[in-house]
Amino acid sequence: MNFEDLEVFCAIAFSGSLSRAGQSLNLSQPTVTRRLQNLEQQLGTALVDRSLSPVHLTPQGILLLEFSQSVLAQFNDVKNALNMEKTISGTINVATSTVHAKSLVLPQMAKFLRQYSEVQVRVSVMDSTKVLAALRTESADVGFVGMEPDSGQWDTESIGEDEIVLVVPDIPSFSRLQSPVTLEVLKDFPFVQREFGSGTWDTAMGELKRRGFIAQFPVVCQVDSNEAVVQTVATGIGVGFASQKVVGLVGSRNVRTATLEGGPVKRNLYVVTKSGNELSEAAVLFIHYVKSACIPTT
Repeated sequence: MNFEDLEVFCAIAFSGSLSRAGQSLNLSQPTVTRRLQNLEQQLGTALVDRSLSPVHLTPQGILLLEFSQSVLAQFNDVKNALNMEKTISGTINVATSTVHAKSLVLPQMAKFLRQYSEVQVRVSVMDSTKVLAALRTESADVGFVGMEPDSGQWDTESIGEDEIVLVVPDIPSFSRLQSPVTLEVLKDFPFVQREFGSGTWDTAMGELKRRGFIAQFPVVCQVDSNEAVVQTVATGIGVGFASQKVVGLVGSRNVRTATLEGGPVKRNLYVVTKSGNELSEAAVLFIHYVKSACIPTT
């Protein structure tokens, strides 16, 4: 076991794929597979369940991930201490969806800037479609979105998972919406809709269609963020879809959450850069900080 093996293992855990892990480290998939097999043989246990897509960590894999992150972080601290004369500076332009901003980007940015005081980070919060537009025009260096881009012009890596839940006013007139909510009942309730381009809304609508839901919702209003969905639903005007992460952060006492029949609506969270763009050392470090806050679930 060496640092390179642990880095490969962490890349597999964060990306959910051996091939994407290889791409992020500029290694071939056979090399990634060999390093993973070496680790599993040395430890005498399976670390990754490769029968699932994306791949998931086994309970033993989660323990090793925690160990690996700690060891690699300490190793990086030592490297930084031995190379203190090299000052990292510059400006990083980040475009991020609301979910990433609330749960990952802004908290990690504070930690990052405490260590790298010579770096400036400019964060713009917008929907996923606008994040990609900012990357396309190069007004942003790094993007964080809740949907995987379908174009080959992006370098994309899965860094975590989120659940989209139905947010319901906690009042008697919505008492019929009990978890799991049937699709037949759902079509009769007024909806607070996200704006066009929202990864949360597009994912929820795509999953409903896949489950056979073809009715049109009676939309009462449209809002521009997950947080606004929760706050608007709290008034009792209707129901809406929002990220479970954001619902927990907003913490409104006037709403409750429900799942849909057919099981939870899951989605991956992604860090995206424009293919061919060479990132600054500061940008690479910042991405590492955000990724270090994400531990995949099994």
